[in-house]
Amino acid sequence: MTTGVRQGCILSPLLFAIAIDWVMRMERSDAGINWMDEAKLADLDFADDIALLEESVYSMQHFTSVLEEEASKVGLCINPDKCKVMVSDTWGGTADIQVQGSTVEVVDEFCNLGRSQNGNCEKDVKVRIGKASAIFGKMKKVWRNKHINLLTKLRLYEALILSTLLYGAEVWPLTVTLSKKLEAAHHRWLRGILGITYHK
Repeated sequence: MTTGVRQGCILSPLLFAIAIDWVMRMERSDAGINWMDEAKLADLDFADDIALLEESVYSMQHFTSVLEEEASKVGLCINPDKCKVMVSDTWGGTADIQVQGSTVEVVDEFCNLGRSQNGNCEKDVKVRIGKASAIFGKMKKVWRNKHINLLTKLRLYEALILSTLLYGAEVWPLTVTLSKKLEAAHHRWLRGILGITYHK
């Protein structure tokens, strides 16, 4: 096909995964940051979100340029408006990274899979609970419908609510307090599905 695949096509995720895997194999052996046993960690990928890791501005610019060039070979392009640079305290200096002739914005934290500089994920947890809660609220008619059995409701809950709540949770540096917040939201929603009211 010359026009790509349609949104929602069952082949889209598979074809994209194959393409992005091929693009990311262009990494140089010296790219990335030092990791365990002198290994290098160059990128963190989650669906179509890619975080490049480097130890200097020059290396990051080179890595970004190579990625941009390789991605263009399979018809993919980097959107400079959606790109962000987050600099650790140890980097020093400026971080002017160019993508398609535009300077990428430098931020202290960013939404989605990003972390703030101090590694706190409290804002991420709050956002995910809010989004999952909104979806749960829109499905009140389903939860209250006595003609839908409990197993079906729980399957819907896992597919829609839990998947929204835990999106990106693999990289959260969770504290006990944040874990309790997630657990409290989970229990509140389950009580809502079961029709159990809770009074202090």
